[in-house]
Amino acid sequence: MPNEVKLEVYSVRIRRSRDVSNFLQLDSFDGDNDFLSFLQTYIQSFDHQIELNENQGKTLKLSSNSLRVLSEQRIISGIIESGDYGYESDFYNTESGEHRYRREIEDTEIMPFYFLMYLPADGDKGFVILQRFGVHGIHGIFKTHLTEFFKGRYENLMLDFDPFISRGLAQAFIDNGNIREFSLTRYNLSSDIADNLGMRGHAEDIMSISISIKAKRNSSLPIGNKVRRFVENPNARIFTLRELDSLGFNGDHKSKMKVQLGNDTRTIDLADSGQIRPYYDIDNDVQKHPSGHPVFDSINDIAKGLLNDLIIELGI
Repeated sequence: MPNEVKLEVYSVRIRRSRDVSNFLQLDSFDGDNDFLSFLQTYIQSFDHQIELNENQGKTLKLSSNSLRVLSEQRIISGIIESGDYGYESDFYNTESGEHRYRREIEDTEIMPFYFLMYLPADGDKGFVILQRFGVHGIHGIFKTHLTEFFKGRYENLMLDFDPFISRGLAQAFIDNGNIREFSLTRYNLSSDIADNLGMRGHAEDIMSISISIKAKRNSSLPIGNKVRRFVENPNARIFTLRELDSLGFNGDHKSKMKVQLGNDTRTIDLADSGQIRPYYDIDNDVQKHPSGHPVFDSINDIAKGLLNDLIIELGI
């Protein structure tokens, strides 16, 4: 289905600007302040206004009517509305072909997106669950807006908002799924590699080299055993070809693959020890309004169930 509903999971952590390895406790990140209280301040800052991001051409608006704050559980959930602006377009009725509306540059077509944030006490990592609607989502605009708001109040601190990675989920896809695509990417090219490409003296002009192997439709790549050996031993080689070695694909590169399991497809980053960014397809489970968008209580219950699974998996 083109407009299926999915959930994606991110982690949120706070650190000092020049310290990339030590993270601060969320309920007292600067010695006194609680990030849960900061989020409530952030939410109040919307004040029913539409926020604009000119660089991304996106709008952002918080729906205060749906906001749920569970202080004891340290969970905030609600609806954020977002859309594009900055261009003109025409709207037609798909059944009659009738022209309905001319969208102007200043107009924005906003859609509702569910979010949930969990910020455990006595811990340095929280979770953010965001809804996707087909190809549409709010990760980029939400991350930018939240991190800029945080930086404006704590200029010596950094808010890290990253995809949550699950090695166990990747293992399940590798063991039981079909590998549809495998790609190799090499950055930081040496002068020797540039020479092998016939581009002597231009190594600094090349950002990366990528090689992609794709299976035909309804087929898969027969490299499952090679990948499993690599996950068990990252020093193992998936491909051993002199031609690849000459282009720098000799271990100092990134490997990714797309794996299909049932109706779901995941991209597994083998450069990160066979881990995966999880997208959860809930389209068949969530209740929807006639508009096609999820019923809040339904998606909220599903997201809290997913959160509970993550808490159990991680032992937090």
